[in-house]
Order: sequence, then C-alpha cells, then structure tokens
Amino acid sequence: MNLQWDKIIDVAARSPLGVFCLIVLVLAFLAHSLFRRAPVRVRLRVLVMMMAADAVFVAVLASKVPTAALAGQQPPSAANAPASTDAAPPGAF
Repeated sequence: MNLQWDKIIDVAARSPLGVFCLIVLVLAFLAHSLFRRAPVRVRLRVLVMMMAADAVFVAVLASKVPTAALAGQQPPSAANAPASTDAAPPGAF
C-alpha cells in the first residue's frame, strides 16, 4: 500500500482536530517503539499517562477553538457577511 504521507499530513494540519490526531499517532508510534519490550506494568502506566495527556489536550483545545471550527463550518459572523463587496453601489460606504 502506497500512502502519500505528505498529503495526509497537509490535510490533517488544516484542522485543530487533525493536528490532535497526528500528535496521537506520533506518540502511539513512539511509545510502541520505546516500550514494546517493557514489562506489562510499565506499558500500562505509559498508556494511562498518554490517555491523560490526550484528555487534557482535548479539553484545552475544546476551550480555545470555537465550536463552528471543530465542525468545519464558518463562524456566524463570516456566514452572514456578503460574498463580495462589488454588490454595493458606487460611492456607498
């Protein structure tokens, strides 16, 4: 399977949730490569710490990013704005 990683990262980086998903994937790969031979207790502790860090990150992200941005929609102020400024008559302010 030939994945185009540069395109996947480019698309994911446009959204806050996409960035979060990339971070989770990178941390999961890193944890797997570093702790694959560790005892089960160590692996469980790493898993719990990663999940706690992810939960804190999601909470901060949810408090900073407007709900419309998470849903991929425009904010209400941008949705009500005229599409172009050419519609105004000449000389109107």
